[in-house]
Amino acid sequence: MLTPKIDINQCFLPTMLLQPLVENAIIHGIIPMKQNGHILLDIERTKNLLTIKVEDNGIGRKKSILLKNESKGTSHKLFANQIMKERIDIFNYLQEIKTNFYMEDVSSSKENTGTRSVLEVPYSESKSGIIK
Repeated sequence: MLTPKIDINQCFLPTMLLQPLVENAIIHGIIPMKQNGHILLDIERTKNLLTIKVEDNGIGRKKSILLKNESKGTSHKLFANQIMKERIDIFNYLQEIKTNFYMEDVSSSKENTGTRSVLEVPYSESKSGIIK
């Protein structure tokens, strides 16, 4: 599929939404592997939407939670998703076209499953890059 060109001057993508996705892929997916890991950043544009995918070939969400629980000795709640949701709620309050976020498991082998985080944000052809 051919994706239309993304004009960075017409795109409003707050770094506080993208940075946690890459950081989580590194900290929770790649570092615990203790071997070479890979992170893929893919950005696609449709008419009024950017789809940003951050995919790693790491240990996966289930194993990451197990490791966190073992190291803490108790059940440990991860707050990254809640923080992301709160940030998105702020942007959605101001935007007509809503931002969406979800995560899914990627199965690459029995040992390393990987994780894909998907962020869908409004894309505007206006000069400010902000959709109202």
